[in-house]
Amino acid sequence: MATSPLKSEFEFYLSKQSELARTHKGEFVLIVGDNIIGFYPSEVAAYHDAIQKYAVGTFLIERCVEGSEHYTKVFHTGRVSFA
Repeated sequence: MATSPLKSEFEFYLSKQSELARTHKGEFVLIVGDNIIGFYPSEVAAYHDAIQKYAVGTFLIERCVEGSEHYTKVFHTGRVSFA
């Protein structure tokens, strides 16, 4: 059975969510594997940094807040552009 893409990154985020919400409230965290790469003021800033270093689909960006209403967006495209 194939594992879901970014499942381990998301599980890592969930294990750290409360701590991250306290220490980096409202910022966006970039995660690769079980490593926190950095924190960013916006999702766009995190994405632009991530694509310079990692292939699309190999990193996770989440907002550092409590609760489940802010996490995990699904994009059905291999191409993302920002104006």
